[in-house]
Amino acid sequence: MAYRIGQLMVLLLMLAAPAAAQQLVDKIVAVVNGEMITLGEINAQLAELRDQLPLQPSPQAQEAMLQQVRESLLQARISEILIKNEIERLKLTVDPADVESRIRAFREEHDLTEDELRTQLALQGKTRAQLMEEIKQDILKSQLINYMVHRKVVVTDQEIDEFIASGGVARSTALPSTASSPAAAVNTTRVRIAVIMVKDEATANRVYKDVTGGKMSFADAARQFSVGPAAEDGGDMGELALVDLGAPLRNALEGLAPGDVSKPFRLEADMALVQLQARGAASSPAQAPSHLGSNYDREAIRAQLQKTKTEALFLEFLDRLKRKALIQINW
Repeated sequence: MAYRIGQLMVLLLMLAAPAAAQQLVDKIVAVVNGEMITLGEINAQLAELRDQLPLQPSPQAQEAMLQQVRESLLQARISEILIKNEIERLKLTVDPADVESRIRAFREEHDLTEDELRTQLALQGKTRAQLMEEIKQDILKSQLINYMVHRKVVVTDQEIDEFIASGGVARSTALPSTASSPAAAVNTTRVRIAVIMVKDEATANRVYKDVTGGKMSFADAARQFSVGPAAEDGGDMGELALVDLGAPLRNALEGLAPGDVSKPFRLEADMALVQLQARGAASSPAQAPSHLGSNYDREAIRAQLQKTKTEALFLEFLDRLKRKALIQINW
């Protein structure tokens, strides 16, 4: 009898072990107005960011950095729940035509075809559907702000003049959404790169051989062969945050020194080569001259200032939502 009881106890322990492990993975780390956020959910998001995070000098420093990112992800998830609840309460919606209108305006402003836009997105590891969702969320944010302040955020001509005269940021060619990754908080590396994109592997290999063999420069090869963005500028993509690049591009840059060219790699339906031109920490944005010049698109600057104002108001609004909400955090 004692033997059979012992067997039963061992069986019960074996059955309980997976359940205990699952409970650990699904530990509730926060409750927001009754909605639970689990550690498993946060760790799943963290896993998607792993290859964007810098390697720390010790295991302790690495874990401290990972915990910092976990906390950023948790705060982002809390904000997401509060925003979702408020959108549902106010019954706000976005017409898909408004999203398409923004994309079309961006393409026209920067003289991009639909294929070139998709290529730009591929360089960032994004799809068009993801861009549409980000723009939709931006529009919903604006609607929330308009509801909160009962008026639209306005940027005056005087504010534009002061912005340029004081050395503001020049016109940006960024995609029409600035959603950032929590990885950006711990990885400030920026790179200046040039890209060549071709349709087939044979052409990519031939271009790689000619460039690395000194037969032609990377810029000349881009002008002659590339079907990707900025081909007429030698494929020069300018300075970008490393975390904003798609995984294929980040992987291709790994181990390259300034001036080096990657081996051909697959980028969506095309083959690509990337040249690392410079690598460094985050730098200050380009400064405008202290006079009003004809090279400045005032409407682009107005949109930039409007977005900055809207984001500031939105953060204030979000802070008020958090103070009113029932939030319990338990790491």
